[in-house]
Amino acid sequence: MKRLLTVGYWLLMAAAADAQSLSLAGCGYVRPDPAATAPPPSTCRAAPGQVLVLSVNGLTPDLTSQDVPYSTGGRAQANGIAIVLQQPGMQPIAARILSNIEPGPPLSFTLQIPYDLDPTRSAVLAINKNGVTAGQIRLSPATDAAHVLNACDQTGTYLSILAATPQATGCLPIVLGPQFLVFAGRPAHPGDTVAMWAYGLGVVGPLGMFGLRPVQQPMQLNFNFQPNTLAPTSGGLAGVPIFASGSGDSGLYQVNFTLPAVPEGVTLTPCDGTQITSNLTITLSGPASSDAAPICVAQ
Repeated sequence: MKRLLTVGYWLLMAAAADAQSLSLAGCGYVRPDPAATAPPPSTCRAAPGQVLVLSVNGLTPDLTSQDVPYSTGGRAQANGIAIVLQQPGMQPIAARILSNIEPGPPLSFTLQIPYDLDPTRSAVLAINKNGVTAGQIRLSPATDAAHVLNACDQTGTYLSILAATPQATGCLPIVLGPQFLVFAGRPAHPGDTVAMWAYGLGVVGPLGMFGLRPVQQPMQLNFNFQPNTLAPTSGGLAGVPIFASGSGDSGLYQVNFTLPAVPEGVTLTPCDGTQITSNLTITLSGPASSDAAPICVAQ
């Protein structure tokens, strides 16, 4: 009995030490750069169903702990660590851990925010270790927090398309044309219907045609035919998706649309893959966010 009490005491002391030192190191789509000098974020912006890489200082995994599976895949607890969404007036909901725990420091893993997140309420992620609260991360809830997938993301989402296109290099946005991945060596063309892959488009509706769930937030598109424009823009041609949908529980969204004709009077600069890496920036916008996909097109 004395030995059991001693073990329990040290487990509680270890959890208390984590709680005192736990802090947010990063919240996005890549693990923090150890050489970075910018201060870490104070909150984590997220929409219902958001997939992101969460990085935490002051937390260590328990490699002896048994993992607990999540009902829809992934894990509810990994290496002793469990993440619980807490909002006023709502029942706590376990978040889904989608990757292995990278011990760091900082400790990092891919997480999916529950679709039950209410963007109108304050929210925290309680971080539990072996059943004891080690600390909290404050969320900044939003209806949407759009992110176009790219080849440099570290969420662990397997994209066989990248493995099948070794000649495509750099942080390419995941935009699929009639001939698969769009890049400088295989540009899309005005009039093509393409598919953009994204995270963070928020709540989806009931299952519809082809097993897809329509995004409930209105999505807008903007097309800017300028070379090497990487950030979201608003000065180009306006458009709307043919459809935007989620695949259900995965947190992955597909946005389909048709590329417009190059505006009259605009000279399209050809991509060469080195100096000119894109000549069309597609901005995807929701009510609360936007992100850009710079791609290559040819006449």
